[in-house]
Amino acid sequence: DNKWFGPNCDHTCSEGCVDGRCERAHGKCEHGCKPGFWGDKCAEACPEKTVGACDRETGLPEACKEGSYPKMNLTADSAQCETCPIGCKNGK
Repeated sequence: DNKWFGPNCDHTCSEGCVDGRCERAHGKCEHGCKPGFWGDKCAEACPEKTVGACDRETGLPEACKEGSYPKMNLTADSAQCETCPIGCKNGK
């Protein structure tokens, strides 16, 4: 029942795992993340204003709510939905 992990199988897989299943040794989700989650264990929430899914490795949103766009902050090594500057069109 791959919904537990750890040496004694005493840790539950993340609620962000598709089917709630993860690999036994470290808890990495076997079938990827549900929309709204990212990271090996799918335990990180996608950035605020994300529409749908975000990249499993970086957290970069595939899309953002109207008036914002996906952006990587390389200095902070984090992803976000950045507010569009005045006059931008189609969220860019």
